Amino acid sequence: MALSGAKSEFFGSGFNFPCANILQRVFSNSGILLFGMLLAGVAGLGSLTLAGRAIGAEKLGVLAMMQAYVLLVDRLVNFQSWQSVVSFGAKALAEPDSDEFKSLVKFTLLLDFFTAVFGAFLAASGVYFVGRLRGWSDEAVMMTGVYSLAILFNLRGTPTGVLKLFNSFRVISAIAAGAAFTKLLFVLGAFFTTRNIWAYLLIWVGVNIFESLLTVFFGFLALSNKGYRNIFRVPLRLITRRHAGLWRFVLSTNFNQSVRLASRELDVLVIGAILGAASTGVYKVAKHFASILPKLIDPVYQTIYPEFASLAAQKRFSDMKSVGVMVSVITGACGVFLWFVFVLFGKWFLAITAGPDYVSGWSVMVLIMFGYVIWGFAFCLPAGLLAIGRAERNLFVQLVSLSVFFPSLIFLLYRVGLFGAGIGQIIFFIVYFNLMLFFFSKNISRLEGAIID
Repeated sequence: MALSGAKSEFFGSGFNFPCANILQRVFSNSGILLFGMLLAGVAGLGSLTLAGRAIGAEKLGVLAMMQAYVLLVDRLVNFQSWQSVVSFGAKALAEPDSDEFKSLVKFTLLLDFFTAVFGAFLAASGVYFVGRLRGWSDEAVMMTGVYSLAILFNLRGTPTGVLKLFNSFRVISAIAAGAAFTKLLFVLGAFFTTRNIWAYLLIWVGVNIFESLLTVFFGFLALSNKGYRNIFRVPLRLITRRHAGLWRFVLSTNFNQSVRLASRELDVLVIGAILGAASTGVYKVAKHFASILPKLIDPVYQTIYPEFASLAAQKRFSDMKSVGVMVSVITGACGVFLWFVFVLFGKWFLAITAGPDYVSGWSVMVLIMFGYVIWGFAFCLPAGLLAIGRAERNLFVQLVSLSVFFPSLIFLLYRVGLFGAGIGQIIFFIVYFNLMLFFFSKNISRLEGAIID
């Protein structure tokens, strides 16, 4: 880089021009992902509304139930291979031997394939037991088995990682939006021709498969354009020696994903058991609206992680800290602003959207969102730990934070009612933030010291 040696006072002492370029790239790519997410969201809402009008609320509920079941199984067995491609791929790209990177891609592709086969089998066979426990009809069980085919074609993990690594966020955004509008067009056609739930099921499954295959196509196209061809001819032997810690990273990220999935619904079950269904419904709505903030921040996470991985591969750990601090301050400040907006207008917003019955959840929503504001200042830290190959630290922090959260939640629910659920969320994120900051600082300082030595 021509400017790599130049120093600037931009954003403070020692912050160099390449870091400023990284910041610009992070927020530019985040905007692209956010725009695609908004387009996909609008198209998805249109598809859902039309389907609901065509087949009715009851059948739409059945379709949503099947989708939730398949998605849960898929996420539980999915190894989040895109994270491995980004983290280990950034290092492999720095090596002169192209087989280093190609062997990694082949490994993660095979991982995607075997988890897709296992996930589809697990979902298709398990639905008979789940359906019997939940009292599903034979038709619902059969339809869920068909829906499980979507998992079989879910090979998008590695191609998504490749596209992120090569900074192709426009392609990722276009695929998501394109698939969503394709679904909308098919649903629109079905709306005027049929009320059969099978038609809408096949549209859901078909578009899901189409999106996966489209991602695979553009992922391989990006590889070919960069000169990485004949991926499957590269031998896999010594893969773990070439990429030390790869299996530990893969297993840690998968287990972390499973823990997060379980924890997202467990608090709802705890509140239901202690306070009853009415309070649970209010909490569910409050949490849903509060989650607007992390959804807005998530595109920034998606784009800063590849940047961190690239900096880590170049051993530019000081730059990682500089970029992380600046991005965290900016996103955290935006989170504070959005929190104040909800403090001022949250009751009105709840009243006109969810209805007056849910206005009582305003105080809980404000507390939960404040917890997400704390997360907004911390979200760069797990991305940094992943980039330097410390995925197990993220898992440890998640487990410790949850072990503090749930006892606190139970105690507070008995003491102050539903308000305690919001306080519990703040406690969770305070513990999470401090532990993440400790491990990130400790590991980065150690790596910086190793460079000096």
